[in-house]
Amino acid sequence: MTRYRVFYEDQAAGEIKEFGPHLLLCACVADRVESRTLWQVRDLVDGQPKKGDSKLLAACKRHAERDLDEVVFALFDADKLHIRLGIPKRSLDDLRAALAAEIHSPKVVPFLLEDNLESMVHATAKCFESPIESPIAKRHNQRDKLLARAARGSRAVRECILTAVPSFAALVEAVAAAVAQMR
Repeated sequence: MTRYRVFYEDQAAGEIKEFGPHLLLCACVADRVESRTLWQVRDLVDGQPKKGDSKLLAACKRHAERDLDEVVFALFDADKLHIRLGIPKRSLDDLRAALAAEIHSPKVVPFLLEDNLESMVHATAKCFESPIESPIAKRHNQRDKLLARAARGSRAVRECILTAVPSFAALVEAVAAAVAQMR
C-alpha cells in the first residue's frame, strides 16, 4: 500500500503531533473525504517539517532516489524559492516547473504557497467568526495554536482559509484524492 507524506519548509524540525500546518491540512482533507476524521487522516498522512527550504529540497531529492512505495507532497514557500533555485523571480507555475525539474521524480509532488506560511496564518486569523485583528507574533507555538484552532473549529473557517489561500487548497485537494483511494 502506498504511503503518503507531506514535507513542510517550516523551521520546526522532526515529527510533531500537533504541528499546526499539518493538523489544518488533515482537517481540510477530512472535510473532503467524509469517511475519515481529522485524527484518522493524521494517522494516515505523515507530516514532517524540514527546517528550511534547502533541507526540504534535499529531503525531496533523497526521497526521489529511494525505491519506496511512498508519495511525498512537498509544501514550499514561494517568496524566496527563486533564490534557492538560482533563477529569476517568476510565476508560481514557472517556479513549480523549475522545482519539479530540480527534484525530477513522480514520487515527489511540489506545491507552493503564494507567499509563505505566515501569510496563511494571517489569512486564518481573518477567517474566524470573530476575526483576530491584533498582530500575530511570528512564534511557532502561537502559530500552531491558531492553526490547530482552525483545524478543530468549524468547516466554514477552513473553507474560508482555502478560499483565501488557493495554493494551500491545491495541496489539500491532492492529498484528499490520495486519501480517498486508501482503504
